[in-house]
Amino acid sequence: MDKYQRMITEGVQVLPPEKKQFFSADEAIKIAGKSKNTIYSHLSSGKLKADKDATGAWVISREALEEYTKRTDF
Repeated sequence: MDKYQRMITEGVQVLPPEKKQFFSADEAIKIAGKSKNTIYSHLSSGKLKADKDATGAWVISREALEEYTKRTDF
């Protein structure tokens, strides 16, 4: 934070790091605080909206994870 504070006081415009926009199923498990079985069940049923990438791995958008967890602090 000192780096950002110093740059602000020196007049250099610095934007805070952007938030991650896409998450894996393992990241969603940690963020939601739910079990692996629950998350995969909700992914399969559509309760947690996500798509699969070319390798078959789940890709969950920030918006979908925020809606699912009712949180924005991740």
